Amino acid sequence: MLVLIIVTALSACSIATPIRYAAESALDPPERPPIGAPDGTDLMLYSVAIGEGAASDRPKRMLFVSGSGCTSLKHFLRPYLQPLRTPYRVYAVQKPGVADGDLGLACGDAFHAADTLPAILMRQRAVFDWLKRGGDGGNGPITLFGVSEGGGIAVALAAEAGPAVVDRVVVIGSGGLTLRRSLQILASQDLLAVDFDALSAKVASDPHSVAKRRFGHAHTYWSSMLDADPLPAYLRLRVPALVLFGEKDRSVPVEAAWHLKEAMRAADQTNVTVQTVTGADHALRRDGKDLKPSLFRGVSDWLKDGVWKHDPAREHGGSP
Repeated sequence: MLVLIIVTALSACSIATPIRYAAESALDPPERPPIGAPDGTDLMLYSVAIGEGAASDRPKRMLFVSGSGCTSLKHFLRPYLQPLRTPYRVYAVQKPGVADGDLGLACGDAFHAADTLPAILMRQRAVFDWLKRGGDGGNGPITLFGVSEGGGIAVALAAEAGPAVVDRVVVIGSGGLTLRRSLQILASQDLLAVDFDALSAKVASDPHSVAKRRFGHAHTYWSSMLDADPLPAYLRLRVPALVLFGEKDRSVPVEAAWHLKEAMRAADQTNVTVQTVTGADHALRRDGKDLKPSLFRGVSDWLKDGVWKHDPAREHGGSP
């Protein structure tokens, strides 16, 4: 489902990664299409062209749903997806309280006040509906790409819309368990750096508090996320979905991928492909090497024909 505890797919690397991304984005910043939210406020929407021929041909459309945290999409949207070869025009909406240049080193009060599952879904639906209406001037099906916390949200949007609107879903680092169950498993394996029982009790005692924070998130975040179950949306999904999961993930246990795979098998549902990447962590890194460039070439092939042809166990990785 969702992801994290203190680490996310887009912040799990060293601080050098967002700084490098920021330098790259300064040279080639994303576009900023104007769009409003249902509550009348403006949404900070980013758009980039990726893939071979994306600049000259009319690419397909993708909605990217990011993981947790308050790093600006401006910095990582293009570099993160750059290894994809399939041409896409990608759209992604910034979280509230996150400024254009934020590196995610400290999340402010405005961010925490709006960092709940219903609020996140509202903003993602606003952009998704805008794309469905052709607000970008495009038409045709939309591909959804969700990372970490955004994985379950992408699947939920795809399940709601159906195959008439969505053609494929890609999920990175998010499986079929609730966040509560995922953290319980990590705690049982001594892989959790926090006391989960204490966290749960504190949140339950004051679930609506924004001011009270536990391990980087307000009580409102935890109370909205802990028991959100991603599995029903997967079971309603009627389009092909690819789920990539690090075998050594220490933010969401690999058991979440196993649970999803077993649930799909039990339901005789063959449209969801679950691939675990040997030795990889939550950010799809192994032994300090980034596996995404190679893995995303496999994702590109899957986006074209719906068949996973790569062997994740053979990925050797790129630069640290």
